[in-house]
Amino acid sequence: MDGLQAILERILEEGRQQADQILERTRERTESQWQTVRDQGRQMMEDAKIETSDASRGRLNRARSLASMESRKSDLQIRQDLIDQVIEQAVERLTGANEPERIARYIEMLKTLDDGRMTGTVCFSETDQALAPQVLAPFGGRFSIDEKAGSFSGGLILRRGLIEDNLTYDLTVRNHRAQLVRTAARVLFESDAPLAEESKA
Repeated sequence: MDGLQAILERILEEGRQQADQILERTRERTESQWQTVRDQGRQMMEDAKIETSDASRGRLNRARSLASMESRKSDLQIRQDLIDQVIEQAVERLTGANEPERIARYIEMLKTLDDGRMTGTVCFSETDQALAPQVLAPFGGRFSIDEKAGSFSGGLILRRGLIEDNLTYDLTVRNHRAQLVRTAARVLFESDAPLAEESKA
């Protein structure tokens, strides 16, 4: 989780400017919606007779309420999409790292599990399969390579008999998604974070 969290934090910082731009476009669209409502309202009031002014005001209030609701929905959807995008980019940065970085990271992953006597079979993704010999070299032949590559984006799976330690990025993101969403919301939206968190509840 530490490796993913570190990459995620960097992606979040890089995404801050993008978030600001998207939210600025949202504000511009919201203002445009309100302007449309105001224009419609003025026209409605001009067209309305004195005796029907209350009905006109009611229609205007309903139009304003609808525009406000739609703008909030649009803003929330943008926030959800941006949070998803940031998490996806974090994983892409991990899987797209250069080979020495990936090798070092996988060695550290195995070291967190290894007690010095452990044996087992390690499954890598298809992309990382070629790195397996270098990853396992420091362990003195105690770990073998699973000849069948795993259907996951990155990370590894260590199998020891009936015991399986799944350190894939896919499972990490799935198991810690709530935490990642909170982190993304806090960094991207700061004071608006609770709104973004609720969107994933």
